[in-house]
Amino acid sequence: METPTAPEPQAAVLRRPTLRGIPDVIAFLFAVPAGIWLFLATEGAVAAFSAASFSFGLALMLGTSGLYHAVTWSPRRLALLARLDHSAIFVLIGLSYTPFCLCTGMSFGPHILGAVWAASLVGVLHTLFLPGAHRAVRATLFVLLGVAMVPNTPSLYAVLPGSAFALSLTGGAAYILGACIYVTRWPNPSPRHFGYHEVFHLFVFAGAACHYAAIWQIVT
Repeated sequence: METPTAPEPQAAVLRRPTLRGIPDVIAFLFAVPAGIWLFLATEGAVAAFSAASFSFGLALMLGTSGLYHAVTWSPRRLALLARLDHSAIFVLIGLSYTPFCLCTGMSFGPHILGAVWAASLVGVLHTLFLPGAHRAVRATLFVLLGVAMVPNTPSLYAVLPGSAFALSLTGGAAYILGACIYVTRWPNPSPRHFGYHEVFHLFVFAGAACHYAAIWQIVT
């Protein structure tokens, strides 16, 4: 989930923490069966579609991130995977809204979902074909898209169980804290083995887990 503005030289690749990408691979191996379990537990076509959307987005993001970070690539392939990695984040953000907008009866749910999907698509196209944005700019775009639900928070609060609402807020907070760590590159506990980027990913995993738990209550 890191954005090099230019292909990383081989020396920089070799200086990466030894655990770079390993947590992503582990998270992906958990996310796939968890997503299948979520889909099988749903009731109704809309709930099944919503669960499948979120599960696909989560597996895509974690799988792409693991592939990008855990393997030593040539500079050209590394640059391509960086684009795919960030594109997958936009995909997950858009698909994460699906259960909340379609399965809760929230006011203007489908309209919000359409706007978020459109914005996510723009983010994907921009990342693929116009790369090179500063890390702070890209993190800000992720956060802004992620908090697009905030104006409709009262409506969401009215239709969600209390625990699901709390989980959704906690997940969003974890994502935002992760973005802050990504931009500031702090804390950086062990640059040689487990640096700030790995800490950032842990917050992403925590946010995804909270949203998974909230979505479970919504679609089952």
